[in-house]
Amino acid sequence: MGTGPSVLVANASAFEGLNQPSLLNFPISMNTTSTDPVEVEWSTTDGSATGVSATGGMACGPNADYVIDEGTETVAPGSLNATISVTICGDAQVEPDETFTVNLTRVVNG
Repeated sequence: MGTGPSVLVANASAFEGLNQPSLLNFPISMNTTSTDPVEVEWSTTDGSATGVSATGGMACGPNADYVIDEGTETVAPGSLNATISVTICGDAQVEPDETFTVNLTRVVNG
């Protein structure tokens, strides 16, 4: 078990908007600072929301609620926070609240 800081990702919510993409920001927080950069690898998973792959530059499209994504965010030395941004897709449909998950898949120096 590591001795570095523990890393958490918080819930986030937003209105989809109409017919244009926007960013949904998920705050990352640590319980203590580190003298080294902490790299947080992450990925998204569908819940009730339907993700679409951005392969080939295609982003939001019909029936897409968000853009499936993965990446690495870095919490700078001495900092406690960073942000994961995921593109959500707006449409004109009236829908109930929908969900997807941001999974922390690997933490380096944390």
